[in-house]
Amino acid sequence: MHLAAIVGYVQKGSLRSWHDEIDRWIVELSDGTISDNCIWDADERLKIVREDTPKKVMDFRSIHTRTGVKIGDKIVLRHLWILMLK
Repeated sequence: MHLAAIVGYVQKGSLRSWHDEIDRWIVELSDGTISDNCIWDADERLKIVREDTPKKVMDFRSIHTRTGVKIGDKIVLRHLWILMLK
């Protein structure tokens, strides 16, 4: 299993609203409502690991099956989101 990290800076809306939106996109990609060139599964939705409202950060985890050279390998993504409103 491989591990990678993504840092996201949210500049509009809330961390929770973006979590809901991205999870909705993943479900739509997995059920074929919308499509791209990747294979998606609803289980790839972001799971909340930690939410620190005073510090305006959220930490998520997602697991994906890779489909490139390493077909079948899993990759764990850690997502760190930071709220940075103007």
